[in-house]
Amino acid sequence: MRTLKRRPTGWVPWRAALAARGQAFHGIRAALHPRWTASPGVAPWSRPAGGALRRPRCSCGITRGLLAVVSAAVPLPAPGQLVDRGAFVLYRNGVEVGVEDFSIHRQGTGGAQLVVATSTVRVRGGPTLTTSLSLAGPEMAPSEYSVMAAGTDTTSVRIVRAGRRFRSRRIDSAGEEERAYPIRGASVILDEGVAHLYFVLAELAEGSVVHPLVPLEGRQLGAARIERAAETIRTGGAPTETTRVRLGSVGEAWFDGSGRLLRVRVADGGSVAERRP
Repeated sequence: MRTLKRRPTGWVPWRAALAARGQAFHGIRAALHPRWTASPGVAPWSRPAGGALRRPRCSCGITRGLLAVVSAAVPLPAPGQLVDRGAFVLYRNGVEVGVEDFSIHRQGTGGAQLVVATSTVRVRGGPTLTTSLSLAGPEMAPSEYSVMAAGTDTTSVRIVRAGRRFRSRRIDSAGEEERAYPIRGASVILDEGVAHLYFVLAELAEGSVVHPLVPLEGRQLGAARIERAAETIRTGGAPTETTRVRLGSVGEAWFDGSGRLLRVRVADGGSVAERRP
């Protein structure tokens, strides 16, 4: 559910000045998710069918202030001990479509531990995604996530854990939107086309139940059960003993003996990410 800040004169857009100064970015969500279409004729504070309340579009000129807000959605990688670094080749229906470069760092230990995973995803003919995920404590619970999809237009989403909810702020072609998602238990954050986010599945036990959140799509999926099994796959032309971890009907990931993520396949079967040797 979207939450708006209230002023004495009634409900008004949060940071209305941004809408007064920024130029509408358009088309990025339709490019990433063809099933979604914008509703440019929707009046302020009206609700499109099946959608959340949204702020109206802005037709003003682009300003440095708006660009700064969008850029700030993705923080710089944090220093710390390097946990993993590499690249995935992305395939769609067997055809190479892009590359994802990622790194994972760890700071502190025990309750003070913080794991920060960042990535840049470049897809042929599509937007460039820049992501940052922060996981807190030994249980690696999501504490903050940000993603920026930059191409012809720009979309940015920032998720922050606040008590028993994840709070989301999105800036896209339709304006600015805020949502809140309840935390029902163990949660994982996944986004379409971002393979390295599946690394969190390596530590989840057989039979664990988790609740995936998909920020770019603005969706919280139903509970998914973890299934683990040994499997031999071919990587770099050679057979490799792996552990396959399936996340219900969402997707599955393969890890080698040292816990490195080697392959990801989403549930539709057409999207696969293979780690470069």
